[in-house]
Amino acid sequence: MSRCTQHFTGQSRQSIRRDARCGGMATLWVAMTIILLFAFVAMAVDVTFVTFTGRQLSAGADAAALAGVAQVRRDQSSARDQAVSLAAANVAYTDSIQIRRNDANASTGDVVIGIYRRVDRTFTPITPGELPNAVRVNALRTQGSLGGPMPTLFASMFGINNIDVERNAIAMVRGDVGPGVIALDPNAQCTLDMRGTSGTFSVEGGVLQVNSDDSQAACHSGQPTMDVEEVYVVGGTDKKFEDQVDLDGELITDADPIPDPLAALPEPNVPSDPAVNFGNLSYSNGDVVILQPGLYNDLRINGGDITFLPGLYYITGDLDITGGNVDATGGVMLFIGPTGFFNVSGNGAFNIVGMDPTAYPDGPAVPGEIASIQVPIFQSRSNAGDAELNGTPNWSIGGTVYIPEGTLSVEGTPGTFANGLIAGHIEIRGTADITIDFQDQFPRLPRTVFLVE
Repeated sequence: MSRCTQHFTGQSRQSIRRDARCGGMATLWVAMTIILLFAFVAMAVDVTFVTFTGRQLSAGADAAALAGVAQVRRDQSSARDQAVSLAAANVAYTDSIQIRRNDANASTGDVVIGIYRRVDRTFTPITPGELPNAVRVNALRTQGSLGGPMPTLFASMFGINNIDVERNAIAMVRGDVGPGVIALDPNAQCTLDMRGTSGTFSVEGGVLQVNSDDSQAACHSGQPTMDVEEVYVVGGTDKKFEDQVDLDGELITDADPIPDPLAALPEPNVPSDPAVNFGNLSYSNGDVVILQPGLYNDLRINGGDITFLPGLYYITGDLDITGGNVDATGGVMLFIGPTGFFNVSGNGAFNIVGMDPTAYPDGPAVPGEIASIQVPIFQSRSNAGDAELNGTPNWSIGGTVYIPEGTLSVEGTPGTFANGLIAGHIEIRGTADITIDFQDQFPRLPRTVFLVE
């Protein structure tokens, strides 16, 4: 037995002193135990508050990210405002959550606008000109944050006065942007047919829509590259589309169809004035010609310097441009009639800007909602023939190419090509970069927002 547990019937003064020392040690142990227990309880209380504050920050970050991403494709400044406002409507610890707008879009900022790739779960801040699809919000109670670190309740007695707590969330948006490229046919196979082997087909500022409900509505051959933020296909794709098409963006199958945004655009009347009926015309190298709006049967340009004055050119036969330098930048519409054929190719320069459709001669009236949409090339809705565009870097098309029933084949090396493509079927062929610089001129697709992280 220990000295402090020995007991005697008759105690001497020495044994009494020994018992007193033992009692003092017991009291000390009890005191130390109480202090340690209090420390553990204090730390447990503060840890509980840290956990609870973290959950509050998470809820605030989620709400702020969803609010921001709901506006991010319409107005990035408004997206930041909404994120800051919704964060402030939430509380962390005892105060509203304060975050900074981060207008410079620094990757470490509180509100970051970017692009989220679900295939590899990566988030990248956007660069100027990119179409965002995500907002990341960092909700902070840290040193240097607007709200400061979280103060402790009891841990301060042990020299721990505050604790850093932070949480983040990423929300994505689908839709809420106009379709820059639309394949309209509702039932056919391969209404989008990607046949490129190198280079990139890009849609900047918009998305690509395939309305066909066929199980192979989108097809490919080779290993084409697509830089499109979102590709919507009502039906499906061929078996190896996802594996062999290098898509920098997201493929959404089983999507909803969208109506033709130019369905209300009336076809122009056939010019009736005999003075503007020019019949068949052909030009070649050395010709310098200024063409006037009017009615043409076949118009063939194989060379020369050809200027189109502003207005409507109604082509009943073939429009065949295979060379020369064509300047139609004053505002024109090349309308291909019910039995006409359209081909523009070759190594020349082809520069065209669509006219205001309200400038149709002799009517018909154009609905106000599409009156400002430029359509430089319009093939009749009763013409299901092919249309060929085989461009070079000397090309530019201002406006939307509209072949509502036919097949539009686009290839070559035109670089920035047009502001939109709408056709019954679309074939993308070639080995170089083709870019659709969409100007968000059509009704937006329905918006869906959701959290991804």
